[in-house]
Amino acid sequence: MSCFKFIGLSSIAVIVLAFYLHEYNSGILAYLSAHFPVVSRLIHGFYLTGKSKDGIPLSNSKTEKTVLLSSEELKKYGGSGRNGKLYLSILGKIFDVTKGKKHYGEGGGYSFFTGRDASRAYVTGDFTETGLIDEVLDLTPQQLKGLQGWLEFYIKEYKYVGKLIGRYYDPMGRKTEYLQQVEEIIKEAQRKERENDAEKRKYPPCNTEWSASKGSRVWCSNKSGGILRDWVGVPRKLYVVGSSTPRCVCVRHPSEKHLDGPSLSDPQLEEYPGCHKDSISCSIKT
Repeated sequence: MSCFKFIGLSSIAVIVLAFYLHEYNSGILAYLSAHFPVVSRLIHGFYLTGKSKDGIPLSNSKTEKTVLLSSEELKKYGGSGRNGKLYLSILGKIFDVTKGKKHYGEGGGYSFFTGRDASRAYVTGDFTETGLIDEVLDLTPQQLKGLQGWLEFYIKEYKYVGKLIGRYYDPMGRKTEYLQQVEEIIKEAQRKERENDAEKRKYPPCNTEWSASKGSRVWCSNKSGGILRDWVGVPRKLYVVGSSTPRCVCVRHPSEKHLDGPSLSDPQLEEYPGCHKDSISCSIKT
């Protein structure tokens, strides 16, 4: 009985210590969590149940506590797995990919992803040991947006398990400054994409072709630049502030009685030399 009391008191002492370190020295807390699994489990079990701050369920069961793993602990879920389980991490979030054992298990085509956070490799295609890492802040905003797409794929297709202590989450499961920077870049990239999509809908890109014998040609149709619409339009040069060269866009002709296209009177627009103003196709001399 005295032994159990001792264990109980020790657990309470660890939790009290966790509170102190949580407020005053998270660096020591990170060290203890990474090097002493018992301490890690006690602290994580006490602090984290229910839902994470970013709204993703921490488990599929109301009675099940979330998992916080160090990189060393996550390694055990790579290769042939641990207790039949295969885990991987992307942007610090851990997923159970056991149901995809054919691909993620030992000898599978994606086995190099399990047991680690190899976020960078998802968008670089570098599957060497130097490429299978979690450092991503030096990637382009478009690459980070692509990485967000992969994260959404795993959220949809696999069971979310918990968080990886390290670059993206601290020992208490809180977002690190590093993750916050990554998320801000992704949000900005998504905002710009929405703006670009809105501009493409307003100024649909022309169809284009080139041949050595005929040179370049641009033309409009009711689906150009991937934009489907109920008008065809005529080709025009569009000059955008900050760009040194114009791009070809399709602009609604006055004869097309619709209101969802830009006007030919837009000062940013210019006709192609030698091309009739009402033609839907123009040959371009370069």
